Amino acid sequence: MFTGIITNLGKIESLESNDEKDLLLKISTNKLNLKRDLEIGCSIACNGICLTLIEKNFKFENATLSFQASNETCQKTTLKNWKINQLINLEFALRMGDELGG
Repeated sequence: MFTGIITNLGKIESLESNDEKDLLLKISTNKLNLKRDLEIGCSIACNGICLTLIEKNFKFENATLSFQASNETCQKTTLKNWKINQLINLEFALRMGDELGG
C-alpha cells in the first residue's frame, strides 16, 4: 500500500529493452535519503508506477535501483515516455508503524 507521500527523487540512468520486449531500467538516488533497508522484491512507486526491485547497488552516498517492467506495464503507463536523466518521484510502500500524515 502506498500513501502518496514522495520521499525521494530519482534520476533515470538507463532504459533498455530485452528479448521479451520488457524494459530494464536503472534509477539512481541518494542513499542517505533512503532511510530504510530495501529488499529485492520490494515494491517502489516510480512516478506513481508500482515496480518491483530486482537489483540494488550502494556506492558511497549513492544508490542505483534496478527494475524490470513488462511490455504491458509500458503500454498502460507513462513509462514508455521516460527519458535518460529524467527526474522521477520515488515512494516506498507503507510499513507497519509508518506515519500516515503528510
